Amino acid sequence: MEPVKGGTLVKLPDSVADILRAAEPGAPLASWALRFAGSLPNVIAVLSGMNTPEMVAENAAIMRDGVPLTPAEYEVIEAARDALAALPGVPCTDCRYCVKGCPEGVHINTIMQSLNIYDQMGDAYRAQENYNWNTGDGKASACIQCGACESVCPQHIEIVSQLERAVKLFE
Repeated sequence: MEPVKGGTLVKLPDSVADILRAAEPGAPLASWALRFAGSLPNVIAVLSGMNTPEMVAENAAIMRDGVPLTPAEYEVIEAARDALAALPGVPCTDCRYCVKGCPEGVHINTIMQSLNIYDQMGDAYRAQENYNWNTGDGKASACIQCGACESVCPQHIEIVSQLERAVKLFE
């Protein structure tokens, strides 16, 4: 995990963050991730990207006692997962099968990620930034609609139509 702009971990959609905040008001959202990872069997250390002494102090305080999640807290995480799964989005798993067969080198997985940032997070700025920064010459508009990507997608995503949507949103 690594902090992003503003010193917080990747922003959660409000519907998900609200569940975690209601369960433990005042606790940093990152505490849920750190404690979840620290509660997994055979995990002996959890490292989080930290940019300031304050972040180091906060993370150390969260993990100082090494308290594993309780059954009630696992239920909260499950509710947060359900809320996240209910959000709209492209079900891309970043397998990159679509990228391997693309004759135009379209960065399909990155474009799907940008669409999900836009749809799930409601963060048009970050979605555009991700698109601009990570697609290079493999922009959605380079797609020739051959369908090679769709024929190998294990998620059966209508990739061509999603790429058309990306052109409208990001180019």
